[in-house]
Amino acid sequence: MDAVTPELAQHLALRVRARVLLDDDSVRQDHRLLSEVAHALALHTSASRIFAPVDSLPPRDALSGLTESEYAALTHMNAGFAKRAAAAVARRKLSVVFPLVQREARELGLAITTETPGIREALPVCLAAFSEAWQEVQARDSGKAVPTPVTPPAPLSPTAAAKSKARTLRDVYDRWKVSGATARSADYIAAIGRAVAQFEGQHPAFPLESFNGDLGDAYRAWLVATCKTPKTARDRLTAIKSLLKFATETLEWLPKQPWRGMEIKATTTNKRRPWTTEELVTLFGTPLHQRGTLPDHPMAGGQAAYWVPLLGLFTGARLGELCQLRTVDVQTVSGLPVLVLTDDGEDQSIKSEAGHRTVPIHSELLRLGCLEYVETIKATGKDSLWPSMRLRKSKPSDYFG
Repeated sequence: MDAVTPELAQHLALRVRARVLLDDDSVRQDHRLLSEVAHALALHTSASRIFAPVDSLPPRDALSGLTESEYAALTHMNAGFAKRAAAAVARRKLSVVFPLVQREARELGLAITTETPGIREALPVCLAAFSEAWQEVQARDSGKAVPTPVTPPAPLSPTAAAKSKARTLRDVYDRWKVSGATARSADYIAAIGRAVAQFEGQHPAFPLESFNGDLGDAYRAWLVATCKTPKTARDRLTAIKSLLKFATETLEWLPKQPWRGMEIKATTTNKRRPWTTEELVTLFGTPLHQRGTLPDHPMAGGQAAYWVPLLGLFTGARLGELCQLRTVDVQTVSGLPVLVLTDDGEDQSIKSEAGHRTVPIHSELLRLGCLEYVETIKATGKDSLWPSMRLRKSKPSDYFG
């Protein structure tokens, strides 16, 4: 090999990670090896009560899994490997991963030595992947389902790696977020970016041309196993699919959308229900609403802490709609005081067209002095109804919520 390019370094790192997890799969099925390790630990460590000696391998069926002593030996052994890998990263001990990198390079038909140009820059990338893989092995020991990643089916040839930079999902994302085809909020762009970063954590610098159904199925299984909820897994998969569609239909960087039709079923896990009377009594029974004791937290918004929950109770309006209210949004229509919910003001937004509405101000709010509060704020010349509230652009209720 004339030189190890950054692209080849990323590809070797992918193979190193996959190799560690693939070898771990094999070890977990090697009952005899683990029994011997357990026996050796019982003889040569003080853990004899944990690692019971195993004189002969007991008969078992293919589905029985590891014995207690074998499982204890496995976790003990993996903890040692993970610790040494982490120490190698901290000490930048590149020799720890070099033999494995050479092995993976040989499988690509490449000969790499310590004198090959670019190898000193490539080895830290591979060592980081090596250490992360051992952390994932330990996650398996704790009961977490960590799928073995798919090795890229079409690795970059030495010529292609040296002469051209393969496009990646990150390149697609960078083009997508500035394409201007449709209006996109900052939150949506950030959410797609998080999905890309999560994918890159599993497949660094993965060539766009190597995306296929096999990779998609494995990544879908990984998302289901690692995301906190099925909805999060579904959203992350949908984000990657939308970028692949953009790469296919708009940029024409791919001949077809490789993950088309790939789905994750997710049901709503946090269904909303009405508040009970008891819950409302608890919410409004605090010193804030019983004695007007305002919280001093900077996110509480001063008087907004008192009025916004009450407005929510008596109007049913969304929190964001209430937090963005201006003094001019409190009006009189046909002799009745009302709130005008609109997106006419700067930085105001309404979720849908049907959200533009006029809501009467309830008599209980009038009794509590809502209009007097509005007049007090108007007298100061302030535009916002909550001058002490910190608002986040495009999501005004975020801090207050």
